[in-house]
Amino acid sequence: DATTQAEAELAARVQALAQAQAAQAGLEAELQAKQAALAAAQQLAEQGRAQAVALEGENDLLLLQLHQAQGDLDQHASQNRQLHEVMGQSRQSLERARRLISRLMLPAAQAA
Repeated sequence: DATTQAEAELAARVQALAQAQAAQAGLEAELQAKQAALAAAQQLAEQGRAQAVALEGENDLLLLQLHQAQGDLDQHASQNRQLHEVMGQSRQSLERARRLISRLMLPAAQAA
């Protein structure tokens, strides 16, 4: 009877040990899966940081080019205004010259 009870107790402990070992194996597998997921996430994060650095450099270059283009545009706009002013002055000079020529030609036409 004591032997039977000891055997039953031993069988229960063996079964409990087997369940604990199965649970441990499941937890170890879960841990490995989570470690793999963590490693993948860390790799993605590093790739994201590298892309962010590259994009930041590209953005800085684009911003510099934009400022240069704005400077060139301002310079061309200034030159364009100056040309328009010169053209206006030239038109005025041309009109004065035409009027003067007309006045000079009028007495000659009346004399003929």
